[in-house]
Amino acid sequence: SCLYDDLEHISLGQSYFLMFDVFRQILISIMIVLFYDIPIIALSAINFINFEIIIFLIFIRPLKNSIDLIHTSVNEICINIACWSSFVLAFMQFLRMGDANLRMNIGWIIIGANGLIMLAVVIRLAILVAESFLLIINLIKKYYKGRKESKSSRTKIYDVNFK
Repeated sequence: SCLYDDLEHISLGQSYFLMFDVFRQILISIMIVLFYDIPIIALSAINFINFEIIIFLIFIRPLKNSIDLIHTSVNEICINIACWSSFVLAFMQFLRMGDANLRMNIGWIIIGANGLIMLAVVIRLAILVAESFLLIINLIKKYYKGRKESKSSRTKIYDVNFK
């Protein structure tokens, strides 16, 4: 049985992509909790884990639809940008270097990466709503077209020429 219909099921890695993703999220949570007082170690591990998932997406290609693959890859790249930026901030704090302006700019990079993820979700949602709306319109058109044809066929039955 399939875990998710939009996943490829040629290899084991493709079939269990969602389980790997959940495991990754659990592992990231564990890293954050275990190394809360040493953010450089936690962020290093998180960056490594996130980089692995991008490599997994590129080489294993677990999703059937290329749009889903592109959307997921863009999200993972944005997450990676935010994580690497956070790592740079933690490293700057550890070395006690960098001015406030540089830190502020790195913070804007993190906000921008997360904003791109939210924008991608809104775009996908808008596409889904538009496709659903078009599907409903086409169903209504087919219904009325079928109704019109059935009425015209009923009138043809009673059209008999009497001579």
